Amino acid sequence: MERKALLKQKKLRASEVRIRDLEKSREYWKQRAFEAEKEFEQREEVLKDETKKEEPLTLIKAKGHHYSVEVIKLSIEKIMVCGNSLRGVEKNWELEPNNQEKSYPSYSIIREWLIRVGLYELSREKEKREDWLLIIDLSIELGKEKCLVILGVSQEYYIQEVVANQRALNHQDVEVLEIEIMTSTKGELINEAIEKTIKKVGKPLQIVSDHGSDLLAGIKLYLEKNPEVIHTYDITQPYGGYAYRWHYLKNKN
Repeated sequence: MERKALLKQKKLRASEVRIRDLEKSREYWKQRAFEAEKEFEQREEVLKDETKKEEPLTLIKAKGHHYSVEVIKLSIEKIMVCGNSLRGVEKNWELEPNNQEKSYPSYSIIREWLIRVGLYELSREKEKREDWLLIIDLSIELGKEKCLVILGVSQEYYIQEVVANQRALNHQDVEVLEIEIMTSTKGELINEAIEKTIKKVGKPLQIVSDHGSDLLAGIKLYLEKNPEVIHTYDITQPYGGYAYRWHYLKNKN
C-alpha cells in the first residue's frame, strides 16, 4: 500500500512539473505572439506613411490646370526629349494604361503648355559671361516680316561637352538668347539687336552666321567696334560640327 502511495505521489509531482513547464511555455509563446503582432502593426503604419509619401504625381493637380503635374510634364518631355509630334503625344496618352486621368489632353492644349515653357526660356535671366559663342540667323520672310534668332553656347561648355566628345553641336546644347520679329533687316538694325543681346548676356568670343547679306552687314558694324571677336562662316565640316570646331582644332594644333 505504501509503495502504491509513493508511486502515485511521484506521478502527481511529475504531472505538476509538466503542467508548470507547459504554463511557462504557453506564457512565453503568448508573449512572442503579442510582440510579433505589435511589430506587424508598427510596420503596417510605416508602410502606410511611405505609401502616402510616394503618392503618384498623377493625383496632384497643377494649379490653374485641369490636368495633373505628371501629365503636363510627360507631354512636354515626349516632344522635347523624344521628338514626338503634338498629335502623336495626344494619341500616346490614349494608349497609356497607367494614366489615372478621366480624359486626355488634346494637341492644342499640349501646344499651349509647350509655348509656356518657351516663353519662360525666352524671358528668364541668362547667365552673364565673357565666353559666349553666338549663332545668328534669320528665318525666311513671313509676309513682310522675318524672325531674327540668336543662340548661344559658352566656350567652356563647348570644349568640355562637344569637342571633348568629338560630336556635332546639338540644339540641346544651345540657349535661346534673343528672338526678334523684324519688318526690316538692315545692317544697322541687326547690329542693334546684337548689341541689345550682348548687354544682357555679356560679350561674345565668336559670332557664327551664314554670311547672309543683311546679317553680314550688321555683324561687320559690330566688329568695327569689337575687332577681337571672331566671325565664322557656319558651313559644316565633313566630320560634322560647326566651323567653330574647325577653328578651335586648327588653332589648337
